[in-house]
Amino acid sequence: ASAVTYVSYGDYKYAKIADFKVYVAQYTGSDSKYYFTVPASPSAGVSTTGVYQNFMKDNTDIKSITLPDTVEVIQQMAFSGCSSLTDFSAPVNLSTIGDYAFSKSGISNVQFNNKLRTIGNSAFSNNSNLEIVEFPKTLNSIGMGAFSNCQNLKFVTIPASVKSIGEGAFLNCNKNIIIYGERRTAAEVYANNNDITFIPSVERYFGDLDLDGVVSVKDATYIMKAAVRMNGYKIEDGTDLKLR
Repeated sequence: ASAVTYVSYGDYKYAKIADFKVYVAQYTGSDSKYYFTVPASPSAGVSTTGVYQNFMKDNTDIKSITLPDTVEVIQQMAFSGCSSLTDFSAPVNLSTIGDYAFSKSGISNVQFNNKLRTIGNSAFSNNSNLEIVEFPKTLNSIGMGAFSNCQNLKFVTIPASVKSIGEGAFLNCNKNIIIYGERRTAAEVYANNNDITFIPSVERYFGDLDLDGVVSVKDATYIMKAAVRMNGYKIEDGTDLKLR
């Protein structure tokens, strides 16, 4: 592999990826310690298309990072160990989050974009503040251990677009973790194989009370029985149908 060429613009050093594309690699300024904003075009005709590996690794001071919408890739360990970084909003064109990118950070809230396709191995592992994750319908793969050891992670929504979920992706999360997704998808397979509660998406199976994949007369019967329970009536065989 050829050696990386670095160039400096303003308060940042960049890794040169192509003639007019750079990955932000290091903060070299002195004005900011806690809040950072990476420019979309650090120089005329030059676009910031990625975040280079180890960009802010083990920076325990950083509280906020604003990335430009030109960013498509966040490389490995870019924000690993950033224990004061609590929120992350993905730029609109982000497609790849690399291995360990946010591992051991302080992330409690993640807003994914609608172009994200890949989340790498252990990308968000060991984040004790993370409780809810909802993936976009563009996501294809979740890496091994991606959210492992997120001990407070309770609710995960995985779309049908996800075809690959790596081993231990949600290992050692909250003991009552629930995965929401569509039936007969990678989400359901992963949940079943790892003894995790799986609940089918309401959007697709609204009214499918017996979870057999179709809405039928049998489901209508369940609805009528539920109405009877709410009124405290009994059915013909004398069974008390009050809610318990």
